[in-house]
Amino acid sequence: MEDMKIKVSRADCTQIDAKLTFNIKYERGSLRASPGNDLHVDFNSCQGTNPSNENDQGNDLASRIFRFYQEGKISEGTKDAVFDTLVGYAEPGNNANEEACTQAYEDAICDQSFTPTDEWLQVYGKGSQEDPANTYLEFLGPNSPYLPREGNFYIRRLCVDCRDSHNDIIYKRLTPLPDGFSIFDDFLGEWAIQNNELNVDFELYSNMLDALAERNRWTYCNYDDNVGFPRNCGPDGFVGNQWNSLTRGGRQCYGFYVYRANVDTEPPLPPQQDEDSLAQWSQVFGKGSQESPDIDVSFWETGSEYIPLSGGFYIRRICPNCRDSHKDIIYKRVTPLSADFDLPSLFLDTWSSEDNILITPDNTEGDFELYSSMSFALAGLMPWQFCNYDDNHIGFPRDCSPQSFTGGQWNSLNRGGQSDYGYYVWNGNPDL
Repeated sequence: MEDMKIKVSRADCTQIDAKLTFNIKYERGSLRASPGNDLHVDFNSCQGTNPSNENDQGNDLASRIFRFYQEGKISEGTKDAVFDTLVGYAEPGNNANEEACTQAYEDAICDQSFTPTDEWLQVYGKGSQEDPANTYLEFLGPNSPYLPREGNFYIRRLCVDCRDSHNDIIYKRLTPLPDGFSIFDDFLGEWAIQNNELNVDFELYSNMLDALAERNRWTYCNYDDNVGFPRNCGPDGFVGNQWNSLTRGGRQCYGFYVYRANVDTEPPLPPQQDEDSLAQWSQVFGKGSQESPDIDVSFWETGSEYIPLSGGFYIRRICPNCRDSHKDIIYKRVTPLSADFDLPSLFLDTWSSEDNILITPDNTEGDFELYSSMSFALAGLMPWQFCNYDDNHIGFPRDCSPQSFTGGQWNSLNRGGQSDYGYYVWNGNPDL
């Protein structure tokens, strides 16, 4: 186990308990033992010790190894080597521990980063390509001066954990961007063919020199599979699993960049801050691991300085054990509130549709928007598209999600649901 090269989140553990009767006779000065015909074998769960809390834990290999270590049967080095393979050892019952696998993958593969020349401005990064102090997400949005609507611009993806052919890709836009077309959604949401056909609307190249010289352009692309750029596009044909996605896995260490020469005169770069940290947020509720002595529930009362009646404020839920799409949700209120509007009840008790409807392309007269991060919310990128409401005592966000129904991510004070979550109000809300 400790010599395995592959990483896994966890493994079951089964032990054999066998019973067999032996007949022992003393004959001619010696003892003779002969087995009977009553062999009985039981396959039972191994018994171990949870490495996180030292409680008894069955049917988990990491917990069994930890008990061997406690009993002095293996060394600390062997234990650590096994845990380096069973990367989800701290959560023995979690069969879907994608976070542990992703982190192990990044630690093993994404141990380097690519740094482009100063001709490129970073607009998004993940894994080893994250660089919050020098990333300008708003310049990947619909009003970016680096992405002129008339077309004729360049975007670059650098991908550390891609194969060599996909480490560096240049997207050269040829045709104008139609109204409603979102570069952000196409590259990070779903890579789609509508208004985005290879060698008609755009060209792909393996480096900027080829792109500028218009040589060695890529010949193959496919689209429309709910994954991001570049799906299975390749220089000469189908190349799978080099795509990125915000919701379906894919590559874990990549960055997107806009070409600074896309504009004649560059705009001043806005001051940078990490919008997705909690530094600018004040906590108003916490449960389980998110409980805190620094909570002030008065901050999210309607009419407080954090929750102006005019609307235009943000509320955030952090849920560490929710699926990735729901770990961090931003509620952006657009319409005004009545003086008796009860926000704590809305989020904690019953997520209601009364004066509280999600804004979508099909319903632009709604009251709020939802986003998967504060940086997305401030840039207006990838707002959620689905919400439902009005299930008594089921709180936020019921089954709302970025694209369609997603169950089991809600919180409730008396009907179960998620057990570890916290709510926060933004210190930058309008009246502050």
